[in-house]
Amino acid sequence: MDWFTGALTATFTTTKVATQHKPLKIAQITDCHLLINGGTYEGVDSKASLRSVMVKLAEQKWDCVVITGDVTQDHTPGSYEILADYCRSYLKDTLVAWLPGNHDEIDCLNRHFCQPPFTTAKHLKLGHWHVLMLNTKGPTPSGYISAEHFGEITQVLNTIKADESVLVFCHHHLLPVNGYIDKHIASNGESLLNLLKAYEQVKCIAHGHVHQQRHTLLERSGFDDIHLWATPSTSAQFALNSMVRGNDERLGPAFRCFELGAGAQVLSNVDWLDLI
Repeated sequence: MDWFTGALTATFTTTKVATQHKPLKIAQITDCHLLINGGTYEGVDSKASLRSVMVKLAEQKWDCVVITGDVTQDHTPGSYEILADYCRSYLKDTLVAWLPGNHDEIDCLNRHFCQPPFTTAKHLKLGHWHVLMLNTKGPTPSGYISAEHFGEITQVLNTIKADESVLVFCHHHLLPVNGYIDKHIASNGESLLNLLKAYEQVKCIAHGHVHQQRHTLLERSGFDDIHLWATPSTSAQFALNSMVRGNDERLGPAFRCFELGAGAQVLSNVDWLDLI
């Protein structure tokens, strides 16, 4: 089945999403690394830190929340249910979309995240914006985009009008970050970037995986530059520019906020929470 089968159209969400006259508000959470046995991930109680993020998210109205992978650390059904329960409690009136990380099994995500407030759609049409959730999960912890998926991405981009805008989400990073996590980069990520850069409609790309806050402007000829963002984790944050695995213990959990205007204006910032 085509990855983008079941696109969520604007008609489905007319009562849920912002109109053309005000910005869309989208939140991104990523790299929850949940466990059910009371253990910690990299020294962090990932369940408690995720709950603190959910409490913060519930303080605002969102048109959509996107989960960009690595929901689980222990690969148990119960770890997925932790996030499902939190979303049903704190985001019950918010559309929640998702994509897989290297730790996740797509079948498990489909099983636990298929009922409201979740959608399994990977192409959301929200007002003037198209939101695409890509699959970079490969056979190893490193990312990989298959030839078939390249074809699916190309096909859906070809259906989007030139005067509309696209926000792309994926799990793996597509360019090196000069750190330990580069051993698990998307191996053909630059090929994906070259594809996305060819479409004027693509305005921004956001990923997880690196447990860091980063922003890069991707230059391209003839079109506006593309914003490329890395979003910090709801759990532990990795130290910047370090080839040794380790955390920045000064930083608490976080999520990314987007405001997307009808004229392709993009505002993005990271909301950091105090250490818990």
